[in-house]
Amino acid sequence: LGPREGSVRQALGGSAPCAADCCAAAVECNATAQAVCMAECGGRWDTPWFDVVLARVGALGAPSREAATSHEAPFFQADRNHIMIIGAMAGLVPAITDGYAFSFQTRFTNLVDQLVWNAFASNSDRLQALLFGSATHRGVEPLVRSGHTSTDAKVVTAIHAIAAALPFFLPEAAGAFCAAPAPCFLLRPTIGLEPGLTAKCGSPLDGYPGVPMADFDPEGGEWAVFPPEKAECLVAWHAEDAP
Repeated sequence: LGPREGSVRQALGGSAPCAADCCAAAVECNATAQAVCMAECGGRWDTPWFDVVLARVGALGAPSREAATSHEAPFFQADRNHIMIIGAMAGLVPAITDGYAFSFQTRFTNLVDQLVWNAFASNSDRLQALLFGSATHRGVEPLVRSGHTSTDAKVVTAIHAIAAALPFFLPEAAGAFCAAPAPCFLLRPTIGLEPGLTAKCGSPLDGYPGVPMADFDPEGGEWAVFPPEKAECLVAWHAEDAP
């Protein structure tokens, strides 16, 4: 959390998805009402609207829409952002568990977890990012803080971050990750890096993420995740692309 005090839960600052209560009852809405809900969540930093009650039945195994909304069972606690994260992991795990030995499975799942955490950090006021490959778990300032701190912004950024990284660590999972009704299918992120980003700042294959592990001194100084010129380019590109 950096120099300020407080719990991680407080710093995460959880918030409900946009239009959280729209068509979220046991009785299913008609198409017209659902279209109104979808229109409420069309912003860049919004979690797309979908029938969360239906998702609780399909993804979480609730026996009925009534059970999925009743406070007598835990299903009602799962909102659209929970479903988005669960869906993202469900699209990745089979490729990881079916294709790799256990030691690589843990590396891949840790990488996904770190992508998600750093996406959350970049959409917060004070959470710190984690360095890839660092054994110290020392937090650093994200390259950019978006200025958006809602849980929607955190989850949407996480889905985009995973999609951008997939070709570099788990390309065989891209199909399942973006198959309907997975989160990627709803958000339509770019798989891999945006062409404009690589044109401006280069590709990870050109030296990303920068400083090799051998240059990291855990006892002193700051370890730059990116060479200064690469970090500056990424920040400038984000400033141009940010709304």
